[in-house]
Amino acid sequence: MIKQKSMKKRKNNKGFSLVELIIVVAIMAILVGILAPQYVKYVERAKQSADASNLDALVSGVKIASADGAYQIPAGTYRLTIEKAGAKFEYISHGTSVAPSVPADAVAALKEYTGYDFASGAATDSNVATRTVEEIKIKSGKWDGNHIAATITVSDTGSISVDYEPENFITILSNQETSK
Repeated sequence: MIKQKSMKKRKNNKGFSLVELIIVVAIMAILVGILAPQYVKYVERAKQSADASNLDALVSGVKIASADGAYQIPAGTYRLTIEKAGAKFEYISHGTSVAPSVPADAVAALKEYTGYDFASGAATDSNVATRTVEEIKIKSGKWDGNHIAATITVSDTGSISVDYEPENFITILSNQETSK
């Protein structure tokens, strides 16, 4: 008798109808259509935050190195640029007749404080020496000019000023810090 009842239950359980299945698929398609653009915006914002964080870490490394007595960071202008090919660390000399080179202490300090070893490079012109690292690449394609940069000026007195490029870099960085 028990077996007969269980057999009847199985026969009456037909599962989902085709209409019910189509309704579920339609609801899922609507949800994906609504959520996909928000997901893309979130991913792009995360990529910009990662780029901003990488550049900020490199700038902080130069700032710490110039304040640290263990390294002799000469006064001058330094430029950190992150682009698709990698990151560049440039030393810009002002009017010397000798081809410049990136100060060894600056490179050593960056390696210690950021963990990145900027490979040797050459003078790109008579006033700029460049070192590169390929581990740091720009992730977001939404930056103006597809790169971000910081120009760091170390004065003779040891004070430091930093100018960022593009203009909206500070906004991205401040939004990143407030969302933590």
